[in-house]
Amino acid sequence: MNETRKKIILNELKYWKKTKMLPEKYCDYLIALYSEGDGQEKKHQLPQPATLLFAFIGLIFVAVVIVNYFTELGGTLQIAFYLFCMLLLIGIIFFNQNNGNLRTATLLALAFILVLATVSMWKKLAPGNPFILYLGLIVNCLLWLFAGVKMRKLYFTLAGSFGILVVFFYICSFIGIV
Repeated sequence: MNETRKKIILNELKYWKKTKMLPEKYCDYLIALYSEGDGQEKKHQLPQPATLLFAFIGLIFVAVVIVNYFTELGGTLQIAFYLFCMLLLIGIIFFNQNNGNLRTATLLALAFILVLATVSMWKKLAPGNPFILYLGLIVNCLLWLFAGVKMRKLYFTLAGSFGILVVFFYICSFIGIV
């Protein structure tokens, strides 16, 4: 069949589909048949909710990094911002139980923000006492270890274990044992 005849038939089929002269399934089948599979119109798809949540998590992550490194907020306001972001991420975890990748990204962002909040609190509340920082980091690592064992996430278990070892090494080097 020559190309002009195919174009005429395809245009007629698209018109029939638009005006519902034939059922949509029949029109789709005939369009695919006459166009040899190339005539299917691609519909513009909206982003999936999970994609939007990934973007939102990334936005929270970027906002926390910007607030931490590029602004001069007061200590109380900065810690309040961290807490607000952590509550948002916890809400995402609780409302999206079924998406594993989204849950993983949310947990990692939450762990990162928790470490930043711990270090920020130490810098604002007790900057001259490194043992308070070490204690906060050990608590973070124990939380990661507990979360890794509870949720069967190997990366949290390993990060918690390795973090505890690193903090204990720094404590020993600070005291003068190592």
